[in-house]
Amino acid sequence: MTARDTSRMHQESLARAERLEGFASQDPSNAALLLDLAATYHQGGVHDRALATLDRLASADAAKGLALRAQVLMASTRWDEAAALYGSALVTDPDSAALHFNLGYALLGAQRPPALAVESLLRAAELEPTSPRIARWLAVALDAAGDHAAAKAAAQRALDLAPDDGEALLTLARFKLDDGDAVGALQAAQRCTVQHPTDAQGWTLKGQVELMLLEAAAASKSLRRALDLDPDDNDARLALAQASMMSGRLRPAHRLLDEAIVIDAADDTAWCLRGWVHMAENDLAGARADFDKALQLDPQSADAWAAMAGVHLAASERDAAEASVRRALELSPEHVLALMVQAELHKADGAAGKAQDISAKLLSASPFGSSATA
Repeated sequence: MTARDTSRMHQESLARAERLEGFASQDPSNAALLLDLAATYHQGGVHDRALATLDRLASADAAKGLALRAQVLMASTRWDEAAALYGSALVTDPDSAALHFNLGYALLGAQRPPALAVESLLRAAELEPTSPRIARWLAVALDAAGDHAAAKAAAQRALDLAPDDGEALLTLARFKLDDGDAVGALQAAQRCTVQHPTDAQGWTLKGQVELMLLEAAAASKSLRRALDLDPDDNDARLALAQASMMSGRLRPAHRLLDEAIVIDAADDTAWCLRGWVHMAENDLAGARADFDKALQLDPQSADAWAAMAGVHLAASERDAAEASVRRALELSPEHVLALMVQAELHKADGAAGKAQDISAKLLSASPFGSSATA
């Protein structure tokens, strides 16, 4: 479903809710009508109204709305409250796969110890072994718990059960990417875009992997498609800006990053990337301002510290460059850009041997040793 489809569905649901409110005002004790109204608000994305409607149920009818209340709480990111409801429901219905699944899902959302979610999702999978959705979320929980081999097996199980499941394909693609298997990740993402051509997430991931493989033209095509489907996808916008930079197209990259910052001014990656565009445009002052903003947003960003070191180096501010490099390497000892700046500082000091040692280290490192956004 595209962002436009979601918006249209929300509008239709809210129009229906308005009509139902009229009926409810004439029959305020009708539990079925109130449940329908709450569900319609939930579908329309107005979760506070959904909860308020459920509160209008008479105490004798409140139990009828517990499942819907838990769903609305999850949609409102009130994960702990939702988990508590599902836990209570399991006391009276301990063999419900749906309740065990929802409890595991809520525990993940609440960022509780992943092992708790794994326990719930394993039980759900035992009760409903043919559910690809349960298998996929079990894979996510296992990965969060650090059991990557079991996570990949669960993701593959989800695909065995539903070969066309787009979410399972994306989950497997991300696992392969985490393993350093960019080619395998690309294959899974491509399958997703073929089988689900209107899924923006599939196109975004495909473009991001293509970018990692230095296929700038292919990445640009995939990421433009993602933005056509979901104009608010800042991940796609930032990756497309990187692809444009890689192709030497600075003006489109600058425009995309300006848009990204308008959408989310707290995204330090967007500021950092725009700083690099300023550097490429020989605008040292603009680069300095953007990297400084990135560091204000995330003082622990090795990318931003390394980039600022580059600005100081270009401005012949040796002490500041050295301090920024030192901070970047404290945060990320193998950061490629920081090491490159450090090598240049050694050269300027006449320490050619130290510079050569760093160069040799860089040559033996992975081409993706620095962060994907550097």
